[in-house]
Amino acid sequence: MLGTRFSGNGDFILAGTLEADRVVDPGRGPSITAGADFSTKENSIFIEDLGYPDPFIWLLEGAIPRATRLGDLMVAAVTYLLDTVGVGRGRISFEADRLFRGGVTTRFLPYLGMGSDAADGRLQLSDGCIDLKWSHRRSRGMIGEMEEALKSLSSSLGGEYVTSLLWRWPLRKLLTAHPLGGCFMGESKELSVTNHSGEVWDYPGLYVADGSLIPTALSANPSLTISAVAERVAFWMIHQREMDPGDPETPKNH
Repeated sequence: MLGTRFSGNGDFILAGTLEADRVVDPGRGPSITAGADFSTKENSIFIEDLGYPDPFIWLLEGAIPRATRLGDLMVAAVTYLLDTVGVGRGRISFEADRLFRGGVTTRFLPYLGMGSDAADGRLQLSDGCIDLKWSHRRSRGMIGEMEEALKSLSSSLGGEYVTSLLWRWPLRKLLTAHPLGGCFMGESKELSVTNHSGEVWDYPGLYVADGSLIPTALSANPSLTISAVAERVAFWMIHQREMDPGDPETPKNH
């Protein structure tokens, strides 16, 4: 079972609402401040707002197609040529004008979608490196339901839904910020890599205490779940038992 049950936590990143009816400015303020549950009968789906650092927003601003693209390129070219001979406003003033004028991304709201993917990826060693075999085929139903939810959000914002650049044909690629599985816990060595305490079957004293213990997509940000599981593993490593309420061995920072 080692290396199996890899999951991307159902992450669907780089999609968003374009031309919302209000200023969003995804480069300002903290990322992930709100979320909505769009779970269906078949899948767990949770969607959050997502922010990007300003340098990425500037890059995205130049990459998004729009009707004025050709004109902008002409203006930039003329400005550059004039600047090389010491005539004109210079590149810095030209870029400053664009930034202060406001661009497409000030009304772009990016999303982080997470859902119950098939968790059927496989990690293998290849020439000393880890190679991931991961297909989205069995997760396409969940992704379709997630995109319907994203379209609904975009409609409520008065904007246009744009899917991930990576998900568009012919790429059809997914990106994850939450890799899970590969050394997952379970009830038997035939069906898992470790027991309930994170100890590898038939290898006493060898423990796993990170996201690879998680056997399936959580459909939510997994950091606190991973931390809680790791803390429990650490207690088992030291005391070989469960932590009880009011336990005298409770960590001081608990």
